[in-house]
Amino acid sequence: MNTEKEHNFELTEPYGRNDIEYDYQSVPFDLQSGGGIAQNSTSTSAGTNTTDCNFSSDGEGSGSGHNDLAYERSPINECHSATSYTRPRWNGRADFILTLIGYTIGLGNVWKFPSLCQQNGGASFLIPYFIMLIAEGIPLYYMELCIGQRLRKGSSGVWHAISPYLDGVGVASAIVCFLVCLYYNVILAWCMIYFVNSFKNPLPWSQCPKELVRKGNQTFEKVVEECSKSSPTLYFWYRSTLDISSSIDDGGKVNWTVSLSLFSVWALCWLCMVRGIKSTGKVVYVTAILPLIILAVMFFRGVHLKGFQEGLTLLFIPEFERLKEPSVWLSAATQTFYSLGVAYGSLICFASYNSLKNDTTRDAILMCVIDAGVSIYASVVIFCFIGYRAQLKVDECLLKQKGAVQLLLNESNYRYGTSFTYENYEYEEMDRTWITRNMSQLLNMTISNCSKNMFLRPANPPAKTGLAFITFTEAINSMPNAPLWSILFFLMLITLGIDTQFGMLEGVITPILDAKWFPKLRIEVLTGIICLLLYLLGFTMVQNSGNYWLQLIDDYCSGIPLLVIALVECLSLSYIYGMPRFCDDIEYMTNKRPRTIWMWCWKVISPVTIVIVLLFSIVSLSSQTPVYDVWDAKQGIVIKKPYPPWAVFIGVVLTLFSVAFIPLIAFLRYFRLLPIDNRSMPMLCTSKRTYKRQRGGLKVYFANTTTNSSRSRSHRGRNGHFV
Repeated sequence: MNTEKEHNFELTEPYGRNDIEYDYQSVPFDLQSGGGIAQNSTSTSAGTNTTDCNFSSDGEGSGSGHNDLAYERSPINECHSATSYTRPRWNGRADFILTLIGYTIGLGNVWKFPSLCQQNGGASFLIPYFIMLIAEGIPLYYMELCIGQRLRKGSSGVWHAISPYLDGVGVASAIVCFLVCLYYNVILAWCMIYFVNSFKNPLPWSQCPKELVRKGNQTFEKVVEECSKSSPTLYFWYRSTLDISSSIDDGGKVNWTVSLSLFSVWALCWLCMVRGIKSTGKVVYVTAILPLIILAVMFFRGVHLKGFQEGLTLLFIPEFERLKEPSVWLSAATQTFYSLGVAYGSLICFASYNSLKNDTTRDAILMCVIDAGVSIYASVVIFCFIGYRAQLKVDECLLKQKGAVQLLLNESNYRYGTSFTYENYEYEEMDRTWITRNMSQLLNMTISNCSKNMFLRPANPPAKTGLAFITFTEAINSMPNAPLWSILFFLMLITLGIDTQFGMLEGVITPILDAKWFPKLRIEVLTGIICLLLYLLGFTMVQNSGNYWLQLIDDYCSGIPLLVIALVECLSLSYIYGMPRFCDDIEYMTNKRPRTIWMWCWKVISPVTIVIVLLFSIVSLSSQTPVYDVWDAKQGIVIKKPYPPWAVFIGVVLTLFSVAFIPLIAFLRYFRLLPIDNRSMPMLCTSKRTYKRQRGGLKVYFANTTTNSSRSRSHRGRNGHFV
């Protein structure tokens, strides 16, 4: 028979204070730790069963307590018969903040964001980006920090605690993190190769290599034909570094240079994460701060380069007609997810190591502002170098056209019959009629062929990795002390990328630890096994066609899946967990209730925005032929090729593989094909009087939550129901 008791707690101060008067009855409480049952306490009430329970509170551990508790301030309670996994804590708030900075600010801020700006009209991209940041980015970031800190679990544990039917959300996030880890370190391996080669003087990508050619009895040096048709930077990237094949169908052999570099990067990741947050919390003091210092140094160098003004003009002068293109808004929305790192589950994991009393509102807004500011700041630096590179290209073009113009002018008739040279040229002595007649040809040779706008806005600009390994390196080549600037640049990329990789790995490791799949396995061993597995699976991207495989995985593994995961998170938190309860949790943690605009964002604005972006993404992918960038060695240029059907199939599988677990696990739970642990069944209080505040204090109700297999489907408590 269900029993119900009513206790009144007189609160003389806001939540979380110790000066609270209450009636002990038979239930000892630890109100300082979030309203849970006090640890190491035993119930003496007659007729009450006891179990070992681990309550979601600021304190971790196990103790004995009532099994008939449903309390307002700690919404989820879980009982375990075994000893709970002891969750570590950040050593200080600085560790947490720097880890968030390192995770949030990554390679996407330095090359993907500027690349999207260049492709989508500069400031025309900034307008939808900031709209999407406000509509979906900041609310989702804030939401994940709050739920992770309140329930103190990883991505899988949080959604299981809210409802076992939502286990698929955590699984989907972990799979996306796993796939991103798979290719993210390959990019860092390329950066490592460039970093090592930066210590050479001259830089190996500053000039074309030469080969020995034997003709008859003579042997002479000749520039490699593939390099002469392209450029030194393109040749070093596609041939020396990647040794790239002709298409994704041509796998080729393993590139052992990239493979060794990839192994060193994974070894570095393991060493930095060997003790979990205890070690990464110290490493981020270097990896989070050093890139910002290098970026500041490069900024002051960039604004003193010739032609930097044109680059900044390209960034900050909007093309308002581009706002009519749906692709611009779609790119802005996906970049918001990619840049902030929401829906990966990593933010939930990081926040779960926090003290329960931490101002998540302040942290979320601070991190989003820093991320947007660094993106703009990095774009200013990159566009300064883009303007400088465009000026170099114009000078080089005019130098090439100088001979052709001189030859054309020598064919004209002069009054004194003298041939034209730049030294003896006088405008008055030229045949004005000839100049007028051939002016269009002269303009085509100079202004049309050597237009700076053509180099600032190329028809096929290098995207993503090309901006760093082609555009930026080409600009560095002509700078004084080029090796020094190259060392700084690639050191910045490595430090930016590796702490982002820490967050992605945390999104994989923490759910495994919370699930206790390997309870006797030490964390350093588990981390090493996962790093080794990812390294071996990454061999598909260290062969000659590896760059094409990386494009395929990057295009399909994280775009639509992240949108779906974020949508389910918003709806689950708003309508299953309950917005009143979530707001109570935030008020308890921060001592202030979230404003109404946050509630509107979580319940309406963010879900609607995500649905619109998701629909446009699906329509865009289905209406266009999927293509990828291919290096044409014969022409020395990059061309577009459609993916073969088998590659498109793999891309679709990558997209659906992660999100398919969301409905699949819910289906298996519903039909009891996947059992539900009744002891950890959450109780969602729906009674209005459960949340009712009284002037004298807070009224807390108790209800029996014990169930058996026959009652678990239909049991309803008077103050709540099971999910």
